[in-house]
Amino acid sequence: MAILGTIAVLASTGASSATGIISLFAGFALLRYLLAAEGMPGSRSFGRSFISYLGSAILVGLAAFFGLILLIVPGVILLARWSVTSGVVVADDAKAIDAMQRSWDLTRASQWSIVGAFAVFGLSVLLIAILVGGGVGVFNGFDLTNDANVIDASAPENLSLVTNFAINFGTELVTVFSTAMVVFLTKRLAGASNQLQGIFS
Repeated sequence: MAILGTIAVLASTGASSATGIISLFAGFALLRYLLAAEGMPGSRSFGRSFISYLGSAILVGLAAFFGLILLIVPGVILLARWSVTSGVVVADDAKAIDAMQRSWDLTRASQWSIVGAFAVFGLSVLLIAILVGGGVGVFNGFDLTNDANVIDASAPENLSLVTNFAINFGTELVTVFSTAMVVFLTKRLAGASNQLQGIFS
């Protein structure tokens, strides 16, 4: 995906948007594959499950966004409480709203542990972003054709091939680690809950 994203950014804006959609599907496919490998495959088709996945991602994203705007802590707590939503959508064949409710219930006892894990993850991502940002200057140097000797690093086409790849690779790496965290939490919380329900039934 990093290679595809790099080619798309250098090609055109339209290609970059298409790559973003492909990346979304790829992330969902990765989640389904990992959950299935952990014994939580779900039974719905790829398409139906993806619709619920997309719906829940939009709802959680909007709610967390407003929470982060009002005060950072409420937004982080909302993200923690809904962190298992996408896993429940896939593993339990739940619809978006039902998955959000189940995630809210499952993460009640582990809320602050998840917030702590998010903090470590966020700091790691920030460190990677700083390293990549520093690499932009190293790989691109100075634009000697410009009297100001500066680079417009905000425009992707002005960045080198190596820098574009590093940025795309970092973005996809964050997606992979985020997915791994969802799988871990889903197995730890939803998987254990389903086992208990089976025992009591």
